[in-house]
Amino acid sequence: MTPLAMSIDATAAMSALAWASVQGGAALAVVWALCRMWRRMPGRVRCWLWRLAYVKVLAALIWTTPLQLALLPPPVPAQVSSNVTRKEATAAPMPSSSSSPEITNKPSVSRSAAAPVGARINAAAIASPKANMLPAVAVTLWCIGATLAVLRLVRHSRAGARLRRRCVPLAESGLALALEDLTGRFGLRRPPRLLTGTDVPGPLLLGIVRPTIVLPAELLDAGIQTIQAVLAHELAHVRRRDLAWTWLGATVGVLFFFHPLVWLARREERGAEEMACDELAIAVSRVQACDYARALVAVAARAFAPAPALAAGVVDSRKVLEQRILAMTHLANWSKRRWALAVAAAVLLSLLAIPPWRVVAQDKPAANPAAPAKPNPTTDASAAEDLPALLKQLEIEELARKDAQLMRLLAERSRAQRELNDLVKVQGYGETHPRVLEMKKAQEDVDLEVIARARKVKEALGRRAAEHRVVGWIAAATLRVRPAGDGLVDQVSVHEGDRVKKGDVLIQLDARRAQTALARTEAKLALAEAQFARVQALAKQATVSQEEVDQKLAELKVAQADLNVAKQDLAETRIFSPIDGTVGEVSVRAGERITRDQTLATVVETGVLKLQASIPLSELAVYAVGQPIAVRVAAYPKRAFTAQISSISPIVDGGSETVRIDATLTGDTTGLLSNMSATVTSTPAAKESAKQP
Repeated sequence: MTPLAMSIDATAAMSALAWASVQGGAALAVVWALCRMWRRMPGRVRCWLWRLAYVKVLAALIWTTPLQLALLPPPVPAQVSSNVTRKEATAAPMPSSSSSPEITNKPSVSRSAAAPVGARINAAAIASPKANMLPAVAVTLWCIGATLAVLRLVRHSRAGARLRRRCVPLAESGLALALEDLTGRFGLRRPPRLLTGTDVPGPLLLGIVRPTIVLPAELLDAGIQTIQAVLAHELAHVRRRDLAWTWLGATVGVLFFFHPLVWLARREERGAEEMACDELAIAVSRVQACDYARALVAVAARAFAPAPALAAGVVDSRKVLEQRILAMTHLANWSKRRWALAVAAAVLLSLLAIPPWRVVAQDKPAANPAAPAKPNPTTDASAAEDLPALLKQLEIEELARKDAQLMRLLAERSRAQRELNDLVKVQGYGETHPRVLEMKKAQEDVDLEVIARARKVKEALGRRAAEHRVVGWIAAATLRVRPAGDGLVDQVSVHEGDRVKKGDVLIQLDARRAQTALARTEAKLALAEAQFARVQALAKQATVSQEEVDQKLAELKVAQADLNVAKQDLAETRIFSPIDGTVGEVSVRAGERITRDQTLATVVETGVLKLQASIPLSELAVYAVGQPIAVRVAAYPKRAFTAQISSISPIVDGGSETVRIDATLTGDTTGLLSNMSATVTSTPAAKESAKQP
């Protein structure tokens, strides 16, 4: 590439960056002003406003061709003066009905004024080569800054990976059960990994594909309520997919590292994310806002460091924590109607603010005798297809959301339309120009392909219209085996995956203390029996009173009861399997001291499998108790399993607007495992058949 071309590219790049900085900066400033004026704005609304502002920044950088909005009145054609030379008349572009107002209002344009933009840039570059060094230097500095920003993100990403490798799984069963319970409340399929470490800067959520919650070791003694609040907050991040959205802000931060409003937006958007997670955590975990705030203060009191750039924490700074606690004092539960209005307003705001617009004059047929001729008959014949009406009839935009190929065709059609508008509106080509005719023919071919594809998609959707599909998971009855009291593990007789029957010994506890107690009670019973027999013989001789006989009889009965208790204690040193099934997890080892109600092992009943799924409220009418449903799993794509709905929960999950259903799998269930995800398919006909006797 020549130095001149490099300077031209640098000039264009700097112009695009400057335009995007102004447009995007205005959007960021508007969002910041809205958040300041509306102090009680929910965190979710704040997050989406900042994300829309990020999209505006990127759109202003990428979408350089504005959309034409014909609102101005059509221009009045001017008469060409008679003193125009033939050379100037030849050089000037012919007026057309689609030309821009600037071209129509200047009929006697000289060759230099009508030259393309690239030619004018070339002339400017040749005239002042030193002036074009400034854009090249600016682009070089921008590349250096962007590279440093990318390296910073890479460093944060590698630091998170190293942190995961240094941490160890958290084996505390109480926290694992709490995390599993919260995961079900948040509507997540499986709980994230739970790790702990000594050099962790604070509670963190790492990873987008495989989320991992990392807890500092010193936080484990903060109390179960504080840890549950931390887990609920991090699960709210997982539910909202905040780590994935973080990359949008990171991309804007890399491209516009020099922009002060971008720095402000990154900080404010992160605080809005934390507020939104607080709202969701309080709503789903059903904890009081004051208790949740106390837990946050307890975490902040330990002076943990803020979360890295590509991770989600719990407490970033004292100022943000004060704002979050203040926001908890006026939590509002918006109705569905209010949220629908907010979503509609956000969509309207996106359509108006994100695309670049340009107000132009309305088209008007030219009354000039030198105007270009009408299009050829082939174009008229193609226009007779009435493509816009067919596109509207087939609801292309709605179908495109469900078909990637149709979406690609629509993007290609939109790109062809922009190129055609650029030729006609900006560059001033006439309607009969070969390039314009070629672009119109190509656009009509794409339109026909779009219609054909849309019809195929609509037919396919029509065939599946009667089916309702949701995602569920296979569940088996899992019993947690716990001891009756404290003790010491002497021997573990089973391992994970072993098949056991009801009554099989799973774990043997240390029985020496129980055996000693049994021997002592047996000796006491023998002494009580001898004393009672002696007193009974003396009573026959009338040498002792009846009161002494009754006392010895009571002592004998107490000794017999103590013996039964000792035998029960000795029997409880052996932990038996309560059902026939498979050992799912063994959480103790020989020599470990256990406490009462501690889970020692789990036994999964594999004979009876159930299916659990969360269905949207909009599809609740399709399901009924006793209805047969079809079940498919990814592990066996060619096998179809059947199940029958056994119960439908009467409680609606307020966070996800879903209702839980339970079904019992029937027929051959070989190969199905607990927690395996499944696709549930139901039809209205199946519900009607279930209602019949």
